[in-house]
Amino acid sequence: MQSRIGNRIVAENQKRFYDRCLKFGLDFYNDRASSELIMSISSGSNAIRSILDTIVLSLGRDLVTLVGLIFVMVYQAPLMSVVALLVALLSRS
Repeated sequence: MQSRIGNRIVAENQKRFYDRCLKFGLDFYNDRASSELIMSISSGSNAIRSILDTIVLSLGRDLVTLVGLIFVMVYQAPLMSVVALLVALLSRS
């Protein structure tokens, strides 16, 4: 699922880049090497994928840590955990 989302974001970014490049005149392409354009596309795609991977991994790791800490809290002090969770839920309203 993550790779599908990542590929869709990268494809959309590349499509926008190509659409923007098609609007430039011949002077733009005469002044720049084709490798410069290819490098722009690939570095942008890699940056987007890297950011997406970092966000997903961070959220996943933080969620697992939170669930683990709540489990340990309930295991070690069930009564205090119930009180703390009730206070947390009531303070949100």
